[in-house]
Amino acid sequence: MTELGTRIKNLQADLDKTGYGYCVSFRLLNYDELKVTIGQASKVMIAFNEIIDTVYRQLKPNSLFYTHYQSDRIILISPQASADLVRDIALQVHSASQLYIDDTNIEIYINCRIASVAFSQMTCQAEKIDNLLNFLLSNPDCQNYYQQYIPKQQILEEIRKSNQQLHYLRKALLEKSMVFAYQPVINSRTMKIHYYECLLRIPDIDNNFISAGSSILQAEKNGLIFIIDRIVLEMVIKELVANPDLTLAINISNISMLDDNILLFAKELLQQYDIFGRLIIEITETTLNQHYKKTTAFINELKKFGCRFAIDDFGAGFTSFRQLQNLPIDIIKIDGSYVRNIQNDQQSQDFISRIIKISEDLNILTVAEFVENNDIAQCIINLKVGAMQGNFFAPASLIRASTTNI
Repeated sequence: MTELGTRIKNLQADLDKTGYGYCVSFRLLNYDELKVTIGQASKVMIAFNEIIDTVYRQLKPNSLFYTHYQSDRIILISPQASADLVRDIALQVHSASQLYIDDTNIEIYINCRIASVAFSQMTCQAEKIDNLLNFLLSNPDCQNYYQQYIPKQQILEEIRKSNQQLHYLRKALLEKSMVFAYQPVINSRTMKIHYYECLLRIPDIDNNFISAGSSILQAEKNGLIFIIDRIVLEMVIKELVANPDLTLAINISNISMLDDNILLFAKELLQQYDIFGRLIIEITETTLNQHYKKTTAFINELKKFGCRFAIDDFGAGFTSFRQLQNLPIDIIKIDGSYVRNIQNDQQSQDFISRIIKISEDLNILTVAEFVENNDIAQCIINLKVGAMQGNFFAPASLIRASTTNI
């Protein structure tokens, strides 16, 4: 029997001895780091186990429990435990672990994550419980030190749905069946189309084109975003080459902005095709704030080939107005939360007015997003925002609008 098989068999045997309770798994997140920095992690695992044992005995004295070890993890089986008790155990173990010090080696510390799964005689399948615990401990979406598996939250169903969406996205990329939907950006002075934003659409199970937007976060987490952004770059450049009078904007992921290979790929395309001044790349304000040096280097490199850059959702990430003076940005797209409230919210009006004043001084075009009706459009025009975008003028469509709906 394999080591995994033996461990699951032993876990199952202890589960079978109990009627109901909780399996609690404690993971030493810096296990691999300790192996590299101090040469081994067993000493720290012993200390970690002592913390767990001490906390458990204090909270539930004289009670029977079972402990199992798995390299960087410790599983504790607590019969007849409650959710509140397990939550208290997690809190106290985490607190004690964070404050653990070793004066003989000051490089040693404990960083842990904790997960729990309730079980009964009807549900005490060791392999399933072990898989659930491992999933919770490895969940990249979790920023908390403790997670409790609650079936009614339908965590697994959400994962399945997300993976199905990624399937259609991968299939579209593989078969090159994705297309752009175009939404025009309208010049506020002339009311003519200034340029188009390209939004990625993929075929669903019925071959209807749907937005890829809901899958982008998962694509980033799964490494698929690098392929998406390469294909989007190829698609938009081919479109611009075929239409010399066209100007298009695309979104590049904040992760791809940090990838030297994407930058090299973009430069090779721009050297091969002359589309100077007609490609706009939108980046998020969050990207700029979190990775300022790397992002500005990316911008400056592609500006040499005539690319223009827009900050998307400006105002959501709290970039200071002073920072704008040093940014190589051509366009600011004002976050929709300010635009939607512009009629009745004086703070939104004041914020947009300040953006306009500074942008005019820096020769930056301002674009108001989510202009959904005539009243909002009139307010935007009165404030002298440079351009507007929203369903009031034209929704995103697979066919480029030559005129707006107004």
